[in-house]
This record gives sequence, C-alpha cells and structure tokens, in this order.
Amino acid sequence: MNNNNNNNNNNNNQTPTPTSTSTIDEIKILEEPLNISEYYEGVSVLITGASGFLGKVLLEKLVFSQPKLNKIYLLLRPLNGEAPHLRLSKILESPLFSRIRCKDENRLERMLVPICGDLMQEDLGLSCEDQETLANEVSIATIKFDEALRASIQMNVIGTQRLTALCRRMKHLRAFVHTSTAYANCNKEYTSEHIYEPCVNASKLVEAASSWMNEKMLDSLSAQLLDLLEQQKQFPSLPIIIIRPSIVGAIWKEPLPGWIDNVNGPTGIFIGVGKGLLTDMCGNVDIKTDIIPVDIVANMLIAAAVYRAKMPNKEENNEKTTTIPIIHCTSGELNPLKFVKIYNKIWRMMETLHYFTTREWTFESKNAVKLWNGMIDWDTYLFNYLMGIKIYMLKERLENLPKAQAALSWLRQFNFYSTGLCFAVILRFTIWRRQKRHKWIPWRPSADLIPLEEYKRQSIPHYLEKFS
Repeated sequence: MNNNNNNNNNNNNQTPTPTSTSTIDEIKILEEPLNISEYYEGVSVLITGASGFLGKVLLEKLVFSQPKLNKIYLLLRPLNGEAPHLRLSKILESPLFSRIRCKDENRLERMLVPICGDLMQEDLGLSCEDQETLANEVSIATIKFDEALRASIQMNVIGTQRLTALCRRMKHLRAFVHTSTAYANCNKEYTSEHIYEPCVNASKLVEAASSWMNEKMLDSLSAQLLDLLEQQKQFPSLPIIIIRPSIVGAIWKEPLPGWIDNVNGPTGIFIGVGKGLLTDMCGNVDIKTDIIPVDIVANMLIAAAVYRAKMPNKEENNEKTTTIPIIHCTSGELNPLKFVKIYNKIWRMMETLHYFTTREWTFESKNAVKLWNGMIDWDTYLFNYLMGIKIYMLKERLENLPKAQAALSWLRQFNFYSTGLCFAVILRFTIWRRQKRHKWIPWRPSADLIPLEEYKRQSIPHYLEKFS
C-alpha cells in the first residue's frame, strides 16, 4: 500500500485524454466474494507512513481485524534523535490502540517490526539483512510521501524508483496499494478513475527543483506540479492498485468514533470556530464538501489489496498490459455534505484553501461502491467528529461542555457588538474626513430680507426710479 499526497493542476483548461491506465470497470470483475481474513492469513505487510493519521488507523485495523497476519514491517526513519523503535512506542501509546491491548496485550509487540529506513537514501537506507528479510517475507507493500515540496518531488521519483527496485525482489508480492488523492486532477470539475496524460516530464521537474527553483517558487507551483510525478512513475511488472480518497476526516465507527490527531482540513476549521477565533472566510455555501471518514479509507486499502491480488494477471498469459485500476474513495456522490461556513486552521492556511472553498468537483466513484456499499449517518458522524476534536485534540473534559458553550456564546456576542462598533467608528470617521475635505453649500442659501422701500433707496439709482 502506497500513501502519496499529490496534487495535479495542468495549465491546459481542456480535459486531458486519459492514458491506457484503466478502471476496474474495464477489468474482469471477480465472480467470487472477497475473503479478506483468508487472504491475510500468514501474510507479511510493509508499510511506510505509519506515523501519519491514515497510517495509524490502517495499522490498528490490520492488527485488530487480521489476528492471523504474520508480520507488519514499518519503515521508520530516526526523527529528532529518536530511533524507530522509540517512535513506534510513542505511536502505540495513543488511545487508538486501546482495544487491541485489552484483547491481547502482547499482540502489537509481537506483530509489529520497526525497520530503520529512509526513502531519500540509497537502497532506502536499509541494511543488507533488512533488504533480504523484506524480499523474502513481504506480500503487500505500502508507502506514504508527505514531505515538503522539494523533498517530495525527489522522493516521489527517486524514492519510488528505489522502492520498486526492492519490490521487484519480493518473491511473494501480491499487491502494491498506492494512496494518492481525489484532488490529483483538481483543475477538472469531473474526474474519472484514470491516470491522465501529464504535461511535464518528471525528470525535468526534478532537475529544476534540485537546481534553480527556490522555495518560494516551489511553494507557488505546488498545487500544479505534485501529481505530475505520480503520472510518470515507473511500476514495471508490479501488481498495483491506486486509491484516491478525498478529504480524510475523523473516525466514523471503529475503533474510536470521532478520533482525530491532527488539525488538517476541516478539523482546524472546527477548532477555530469552536474557540471563537474564526468567524468568516471566502467560500460558496452551495457546494458540497467531500469528507470521507478515515476508517472507511483504511478499510478500503485493506480490501483493495485483496481485490488486486485476485485480479487476473495477463502477464502470466504472455499478454502485455499497462492496466492500473484506480478507485476514488469519496463520499460526495453518495452523501453530499454542504457547509455554510468552511474554515481552515487559523488564518495561515486561508489563502491555500481559497482555491478549494470556491470550487466544486465531482469524482467518479463507481469502483468505491463495489468495495463499500454502506451509508453513513452524517449527523451522527459530524457530532462524533466534533466531540473527538474536543476529547482527543484539545484534551478537554465533557463535564466542562456547559462552560465552553457559555464562553462561545459570549465570544459570539462580543464579536457581533465589537464588529458593529468598529463599523460605526469607521463610518463616522469617513464622514468626518469627507466633511473636512469639502465645504458643503446649501441648495437654497439663507438671506436677511429688508423692506422693499429700503432696497429701492439703497440700491436703485434715482434715474431708474421710473422703471421700478
């Protein structure tokens, strides 16, 4: 499984022609149901990105639901002086893994194997012994790229080449699940489950990023460039399937409804609104916000590996194929959510979100329906989402909810009256400045009237009296 957050904006407004990459609709649909537990029995899995939000939930799901799974190898690099096994210990301290510890206290330690490695290093930074172990044991590979753009560009190309070299050595590889994003082609309002033809050569992009492009230029082009890399990756003879989730939100059902551990996406919006820090932002109140619960995405990754492993392999029949199935893991087409106000985590990300909060996309999700037919009670999900933010992110007690509601009510009233006061002051100041700049002349000036005879005596010469 391969977790990769990429974005692709082609400068051409016309919809590019999809490549030969195909959807599941073009592949023979399996006649027999997927027996996921049977498939994972005795299987070993390689995961990178397990320290991320989706990676943690995927890890918990695999360990809990597949007790007969052999080993899960986690590619972790040392971070801030912490060795991989120390990083793993901190990850497992999360309440997310509580139900596993209650059921079998030693299962996590017995099943999880941290491996020191780095996709940016030669041979992934793996020792010869670790390389041999992975080549002999692993049946499923999963990777995640979430670095800064310069590192991400190099990692998406160079790191993927190194990874595929390792995967080609895996004797029992059955599935390579790659996680991208449904917004990989966000310049198109309707996105099919295809990989579209790129407009930039990946090698030239890497060369530019490594030489003359500075950080400011890279940041300004990030939304247009990242997914071009995914389109040009080399996956020779590998059983690949690509999953593209939309906006990944908090857990829906299992193991902890509402659990969240980051402030990305709508989570930062909810925190800002709940704390009274954010009151307005630019957006379209009529567009739908495509949020998909993280446990749905994790379940789909697990099922997609089985689906891909059971798909017929044309190469066994000496048939050359470049078919890569694509699945959009989205909710908007099935359960559209509309937000009147959408915020980002504090004002820093406002400019970044502007592109997405003023546009609407429609993602084809036929393949997702084949793997997931359940419907979500969105009212319950959003309530659990907000409660999860309060409990797991802000570390607040539910007993203090009335106080928090009173504080929020006060903040709203303060915002209303302070905004009105500021508006009145600005309006009065503007009027005063305008009066100061211009001398106002009445339409009918006032005048002191005198009697007509007095006017004649003072103003009319005596030789004109006969005319008056």
